[in-house]
Amino acid sequence: MLGTSSQPIDPQTHIALEHGQAQRNFALLVFVFSFFLPLIVALNALSGDKIDTQLVFTNITTLVGTWAGTLLAFFYSRENFESASRSLQQTIQRLTPGDKLHGVKVTDAMIPRGEMTTFDLKPGQDMKSVLLSDLSARLKNGKVTRLPILNADGGASGIVHASTLAEFQSTAGAGAAPAPARPATIGDLLLRADLGQKVTRLSYVGRDRSLRDAQAALNSQPGCKDVFVTATGTGREAVVGWITDSRILLTLDT
Repeated sequence: MLGTSSQPIDPQTHIALEHGQAQRNFALLVFVFSFFLPLIVALNALSGDKIDTQLVFTNITTLVGTWAGTLLAFFYSRENFESASRSLQQTIQRLTPGDKLHGVKVTDAMIPRGEMTTFDLKPGQDMKSVLLSDLSARLKNGKVTRLPILNADGGASGIVHASTLAEFQSTAGAGAAPAPARPATIGDLLLRADLGQKVTRLSYVGRDRSLRDAQAALNSQPGCKDVFVTATGTGREAVVGWITDSRILLTLDT
């Protein structure tokens, strides 16, 4: 009887034990049938027409052998597959986060430049002059929560998160900073030491690097949440992709 100990058996363990017992019973049944059927035919061959019984015996043994082999292979190949799958899963689980990220190229995990929603500065335009209302217009739909600001050469000048913008707007004129008489700009946001650094704190990684390198670039800038991919990993180059901290976490969870 299953479960002779005082501790209750886990349902999955109980199912596995029942499945193993069913496999053993099935294998025994196939063995008995495969042994006795040719034996019965062989005994009949001793008292019957030797030509006909020999033909029947040959066909029966071939049929039984094929049938038994097919059933046993079907029944146990599933178990072998599940065992291999469990072994692979255990190997993956033993991988450290660094091992997982090392095997992923940044070009496979990044948001390509063509799919990025950005605020592009005009030639000669200073990021400080950009109106916050222009940024809000792109962030208000809720689908875009981070807005990279790129200069005329395609390089990253900063990034504005919807949460940063909301915090500035909710505290403007409430003692955190004087409310400007004119429309607020990124320059006003940069005057806030706690919020301004969130705009300009960026990390970079080369396009030939791994996601582990991208995570290291993030960690090198405390509080940084965005890594921009460039040709060689410097901020003077045009952006070819973008990796957020949430995309790295998503890779670790898979």
